[in-house]
Amino acid sequence: MSGSIKGRIDRYYDEMVEARNKEDTKNKPLIDCGILDFCKDWLGFTPYPYQEKLLLDSAQFIVARWSRQSGKSHTIGAKLLYNALTRPGIKTVVLAPSLRQSRKNIAKIASFARQVVAKGLDVFEDKPTTTKLVFRNGSSIEALPNNPATIRGDTVHIIYADELNYIQNAEELYDAMIFTLNTTNGRFIGTSTPGSRDSLFYKMCMDDVKFKGFSRHQVRFREALEPNGPLKPEIVERIKQQLNEDPWRWQREMEADFAEDEDAWFGLSLIERCVVQDIKTFDDPETIASSFPTKGVFYAGCDLGKKRDHSAVAVVEKTGEGELRLVHLRSFRLGTEYAQVMGHLHNINKRLDAVHTIEIDQTGVGEAFVEETIRSGLKNAHGTMLTLPMKQQILVYMKKTMQEGKLSIPYDPELVNELNVERYKLTKTGQTEFSHPNGTHDDRLWAVALAVWSSRPEVPRYKPVVATGRSFKPRWSVPKETVYRLPSSDTPGTTIVTRCLGCWSLISSDGKCHYSKCPVGQQG
Repeated sequence: MSGSIKGRIDRYYDEMVEARNKEDTKNKPLIDCGILDFCKDWLGFTPYPYQEKLLLDSAQFIVARWSRQSGKSHTIGAKLLYNALTRPGIKTVVLAPSLRQSRKNIAKIASFARQVVAKGLDVFEDKPTTTKLVFRNGSSIEALPNNPATIRGDTVHIIYADELNYIQNAEELYDAMIFTLNTTNGRFIGTSTPGSRDSLFYKMCMDDVKFKGFSRHQVRFREALEPNGPLKPEIVERIKQQLNEDPWRWQREMEADFAEDEDAWFGLSLIERCVVQDIKTFDDPETIASSFPTKGVFYAGCDLGKKRDHSAVAVVEKTGEGELRLVHLRSFRLGTEYAQVMGHLHNINKRLDAVHTIEIDQTGVGEAFVEETIRSGLKNAHGTMLTLPMKQQILVYMKKTMQEGKLSIPYDPELVNELNVERYKLTKTGQTEFSHPNGTHDDRLWAVALAVWSSRPEVPRYKPVVATGRSFKPRWSVPKETVYRLPSSDTPGTTIVTRCLGCWSLISSDGKCHYSKCPVGQQG
């Protein structure tokens, strides 16, 4: 028998044996130890007591709210991988406020699986991707968009929803989950940092009637302190000092309790309604992906800082229906030269088809920056002096845009916190004064606010045209009250009006609102 034929037969035999082994493996668990031993022997970590409680929980419906840095993603990743390796043929779906967040969970599980492979057990059937892991026993773990349509009709055994408090249309998504899990008698795990009380996650954690059968896990920072957890006391003390003037955030992130900020200008429930999954965004204007629609209508905002505050740039896209989407947000390192910020604005203006206005904070050094920006070729740049009345107008307009459901932002925990941390109080003159607690920043907030402000509708101004010695009035009616303005609004004749924050009525000359049903108590 020739060598080539013999070699071919040997290859066929090896392939047949490998195929048979794969077929046998599909019906068998890849590991046969308990989950705690799996963590110790295969993943190299010993679970803390509160982690053991979640790992051993066999309830069909589980919700967990844990303190920051207490090992939640570590524990959930180990639990999902263990189920996939010990239960042949099951499908696990990972959901989050954005597909990017879901991919982070897949990356965590994949790193654990590689530790198992490194110890001599080949568990992968196919090469891992950023959204899907397929194992030799027929099980899989996949990240999907949090869309009810992607859940309905699919055979799923475990659904994990990360940061459930911030998932868009969570109620509708949960309804789809229930029907899907009903066909397989599957399991649901939901985790999140506590947010507003107007959420599905809050009901799951607190409603003993509708969600009676849920197993609930709450871990406050004290339970996760060394030696009973990974939190170091000195780090916790440092965080406490930073959040000293923001007790509500401390309560949510470290105590794992639900808390609403009574003096926050943007309440959590309002912010959460604006979070939309998978908005097409870009990080660097020089490397915008081909899939990003650069032909839209865009508006930019720029807040300047250097030593104590960061410079920040935001870009919103305006749709034909008048809705706004936050497509770009960048915060520069402290000490970044203004020339670099200006270069970034030039790149945005060059890469995007139509940037109508670049609204820049003109307060302080901003005036010289605006002049230099215009001289450098950005004729669409415009400066805004952030006086107290102007700040009020800008943030009132942004809040109104959010309340009307016309502003969409991607899921970004830091941006959510920065929006929520902005405080307000009414002065004796009836104006609103804004601030943020020590140790926090609001640079990105103001960049977004300026971008939103620059996108507002423009009201035409009547200017008489002299033609045959007479002035002709336009055919449209001249608005008596000019609320919005073009970038040249600092010219004479433009009227800036102040409105009541409670009822949106005009403030009288005495600085008070005289509407009898005003809810904020500014009646004269």
